[in-house]
Amino acid sequence: MRRINLFIDSVDDLKEKYNENVLSNEASNYIESECLSSTKKDKIVIEVVTEKELTQDDRDEVERLIKNNYRELQIEKIIIRNYQVKQSFFLSLFGILFIVISNILKEDILSELFLIVGWVAFGEVIYKILFDNVKDKIKTERYKRLSRCEIEFITKKKP
Repeated sequence: MRRINLFIDSVDDLKEKYNENVLSNEASNYIESECLSSTKKDKIVIEVVTEKELTQDDRDEVERLIKNNYRELQIEKIIIRNYQVKQSFFLSLFGILFIVISNILKEDILSELFLIVGWVAFGEVIYKILFDNVKDKIKTERYKRLSRCEIEFITKKKP
């Protein structure tokens, strides 16, 4: 289980400066960085620690801010992944086209140039599949877990 302590004085500490309906980047980055070494099986619990007891409305607002933030980040990652799939498809077609052109051409230098460009395009697709997609999938899964995480509220006096 991964417990993330979030010490705040009020709900306003979590809000973005220019839009109070959004979780601040500072809070979002902190929560995400605390999850970096967690595995897919780790349950995530965010403990919101305050000096004064929060009202039920404030608790609901904190939950909404945190969960909506990571739900939106998850959707953004999915949109990016879909774009990358389309891009990889077209890059594959581009690579095939250049390899075919290299086989059609009779000149050695120009034929080799088209062959190299075609294989580089394929190499780029393979790199995206093997490395970029894995990183994005891990981040998307982390955002999914954070959008469903348990949030506990603790009242604790400062020493």
